This record gives sequence, structure tokens and C-alpha cells, in this order.
Amino acid sequence: MGAPYINKYIGMKDKDGKPYVATATVFVSHAWQYQFHEVVVTAMRQHADEYANTYFWFDLFTNNQHDVADKSFEWFCTAFQDMIRSIGSTLLILSPWHDPVLLRRVWCLFEVYNALETSAKLHIQVPRSERETLADAVVQDSDCLIQNLSNICIEKAEATMETDKDLILKVTQNSDRG
Repeated sequence: MGAPYINKYIGMKDKDGKPYVATATVFVSHAWQYQFHEVVVTAMRQHADEYANTYFWFDLFTNNQHDVADKSFEWFCTAFQDMIRSIGSTLLILSPWHDPVLLRRVWCLFEVYNALETSAKLHIQVPRSERETLADAVVQDSDCLIQNLSNICIEKAEATMETDKDLILKVTQNSDRG
């Protein structure tokens, strides 16, 4: 108890000798309200061609969930940016495609902000259950996705703790991207 969940699997390998745990190659940004199974399937689908060499970073496995409350906001700022920079690739899981929860949560937008700040590659994926309605909408109005994405407003984003939102707004508004 008290260690990140991922530590249980360090040193373990699958039947083909591939390690269960290795240096992450994709930072997965998702809202905690999403069904975790759907997030995993969607992430794997995005990287199916390179799956054998892909290792996903999920906060709930790699951060010790028992001591995150003891970490300062500055620690999170540095940790997120350093992690996203070192990984170099961020996957945004957008669901529902027309009003993604991820783009309404301040911490998720902070992850996007850090991806942009560090020039990480950004990938966007919608769950399989959303693809047909997205395709239909794009056929009807080819600009609909861009219009939805252009409505992102971090000032209106939700936060479990208002103090987090205030601190994140200070960071993002003091940058060139703010």
C-alpha cells in the first residue's frame, strides 16, 4: 500500500517476453467521468499499428493516489510538463465528440496546454461508439468539428476544487498561449 499501482507490474513480462511496464510513449488525456474500458480500447485503436511498441501513461496507475493530496500545485505543474515533454505524444480522448467532457474539465485542458507548451504531438480519438454520428455530422457540415473545438474556454471549465482552477488560470493566462 502507498505505492503507485504500476509498481506491481515492474519487471513482469507477457508470454512473448514484452515487459508490461516500460517508458511511456503516449500520454493519455481523458476525463475521469469516462468509462475506463472505453478509454483503453480507444487509445489502443489509435495506436494499433504501433501497438507492440506503445506504452500508455495513465495518471491513476503511475501517480500514487494515496499521496497526491500532499503534492503542491507547483509540483503538478512541473510534473505534468516534464512528463508530457519527455513522452512527446499526447492522446486526447474526446467523448461525446460534439461536446467532449475532456474539453470542459480544467485539469484536462491544462494537460492540453502543457502538450502545446512542450510541442508534444497531439492525437485526437473518439470512441468507436461515437464514430458513426461524427461521420454523419461531418458529411452534413464539414466544419462542425472545428466549430465545436473552437468553443473551448478554460475560464468556463469545471474543476472539483476551485483553487485548482484559479491556479491553472494564473499559469495559462501568464503564457503566450493564454
